[in-house]
Amino acid sequence: MGKCAVTGQEFTVTSEIHCHHKTPKYKGGADNILVLKPIHKLIHANTKEAVEKYKVICKLNKEQMKKLNNLRELAGYAKIV
Repeated sequence: MGKCAVTGQEFTVTSEIHCHHKTPKYKGGADNILVLKPIHKLIHANTKEAVEKYKVICKLNKEQMKKLNNLRELAGYAKIV
Protein backbone atom coordinates (compact mmCIF):
# COMPACT_ATOMS: atom_id res chain seq x y z
CA MET A 1 0.00 0.00 0.00
CA GLY A 2 2.33 2.72 -1.22
CA LYS A 3 5.44 1.04 0.21
CA CYS A 4 8.17 -1.20 -1.14
CA ALA A 5 7.37 -4.85 -0.37
CA VAL A 6 11.01 -5.49 0.62
CA THR A 7 12.16 -2.33 2.41
CA GLY A 8 8.87 -0.87 3.62
CA GLN A 9 9.97 2.53 2.31
CA GLU A 10 7.15 4.74 1.08
CA PHE A 11 7.16 5.63 -2.60
CA THR A 12 7.51 9.35 -3.19
CA VAL A 13 7.45 9.48 -7.01
CA THR A 14 6.03 7.05 -9.53
CA SER A 15 9.35 6.66 -11.37
CA GLU A 16 10.82 4.75 -8.40
CA ILE A 17 8.02 2.14 -8.41
CA HIS A 18 8.60 -1.17 -10.17
CA CYS A 19 6.11 -4.00 -10.48
CA HIS A 20 7.66 -7.40 -9.77
CA HIS A 21 6.02 -10.73 -10.61
CA LYS A 22 6.68 -13.08 -7.70
CA THR A 23 6.17 -15.98 -10.09
CA PRO A 24 7.67 -15.19 -13.52
CA LYS A 25 5.16 -14.33 -16.23
CA TYR A 26 6.42 -17.19 -18.41
CA LYS A 27 5.38 -19.54 -15.58
CA GLY A 28 1.91 -18.00 -15.47
CA GLY A 29 2.70 -15.52 -12.72
CA ALA A 30 0.06 -12.95 -11.99
CA ASP A 31 1.06 -12.27 -8.38
CA ASN A 32 2.49 -8.76 -8.54
CA ILE A 33 4.15 -6.72 -5.82
CA LEU A 34 5.58 -3.20 -5.85
CA VAL A 35 9.25 -2.63 -5.12
CA LEU A 36 11.78 0.17 -5.48
CA LYS A 37 13.71 0.22 -8.76
CA PRO A 38 17.10 -0.77 -7.23
CA ILE A 39 15.43 -3.60 -5.30
CA HIS A 40 13.96 -4.90 -8.54
CA LYS A 41 17.40 -4.72 -10.14
CA LEU A 42 18.83 -6.72 -7.22
CA ILE A 43 16.08 -9.35 -7.41
CA HIS A 44 17.04 -10.02 -11.03
CA ALA A 45 20.80 -9.45 -10.77
CA ASN A 46 22.57 -12.49 -12.22
CA THR A 47 26.23 -11.50 -12.20
CA LYS A 48 28.49 -11.10 -9.19
CA GLU A 49 29.24 -7.52 -10.21
CA ALA A 50 25.56 -6.55 -10.47
CA VAL A 51 24.74 -8.21 -7.15
CA GLU A 52 27.55 -6.38 -5.38
CA LYS A 53 26.63 -3.06 -7.00
CA TYR A 54 22.97 -3.22 -5.93
CA LYS A 55 23.79 -4.61 -2.46
CA VAL A 56 25.76 -1.42 -1.84
CA ILE A 57 22.96 0.77 -3.23
CA CYS A 58 20.15 -0.97 -1.34
CA LYS A 59 21.85 -1.43 2.07
CA LEU A 60 19.36 -4.08 3.21
CA ASN A 61 19.13 -5.30 6.78
CA LYS A 62 18.78 -8.98 7.69
CA GLU A 63 14.97 -9.07 7.48
CA GLN A 64 14.90 -7.18 4.18
CA MET A 65 17.55 -9.53 2.75
CA LYS A 66 15.39 -12.50 3.74
CA LYS A 67 12.43 -11.01 1.83
CA LEU A 68 14.66 -10.27 -1.15
CA ASN A 69 16.07 -13.81 -1.21
CA ASN A 70 12.57 -15.28 -1.10
CA LEU A 71 11.70 -13.25 -4.19
CA ARG A 72 14.97 -14.26 -5.90
CA GLU A 73 14.24 -17.94 -5.29
CA LEU A 74 10.72 -17.61 -6.70
CA ALA A 75 12.23 -15.97 -9.79
CA GLY A 76 14.75 -18.80 -10.19
CA TYR A 77 17.86 -17.01 -8.90
CA ALA A 78 20.28 -18.08 -6.19
CA LYS A 79 20.14 -16.54 -2.73
CA ILE A 80 22.49 -13.69 -1.96
CA VAL A 81 24.70 -14.15 1.09
